[in-house]
Amino acid sequence: MAALVFFSIGASASEQFVDLSASTNLETAQEVLQEVIEEEGLIPGQPNHLSEMMERTGPAFNKTKPVFRKAIVIPFCSSRHSWMLTEEDPRQLTLCPFSIGLYVLPTAPDTVHITYRTPGNDSTAQRSAELLLKKIATTTQLRLQSKRSAD
Repeated sequence: MAALVFFSIGASASEQFVDLSASTNLETAQEVLQEVIEEEGLIPGQPNHLSEMMERTGPAFNKTKPVFRKAIVIPFCSSRHSWMLTEEDPRQLTLCPFSIGLYVLPTAPDTVHITYRTPGNDSTAQRSAELLLKKIATTTQLRLQSKRSAD
């Protein structure tokens, strides 16, 4: 007989996510993010158009006020980090693929948020994965800021 074990992780929701922002549009941010992912030798997956799905399904849940003006999630995988994470703990397979979300709120149409879920900070593999995600997100933010100042 299989046993189900439930446990609580001590981190709050705000500690589980990193959120950066830049003054730009979503299309430019997506382009830059995909370039940065590729420069790391990784292949971005097909974007998940979250805002479109929520707009389509909202009426089924009596939701008429949009959470996002636009939102996408871009998945990508690092086989190096996947190996590190899963050798350490096979359950960490749920961290792969990594993903970074880009979203624009209805109240701030000129600001794109760059967000990711942290893989944790309890082990060498988690810290390494966190550094990769942080590098990709901050490089994206910096490039978007420099594009803005160059315009």
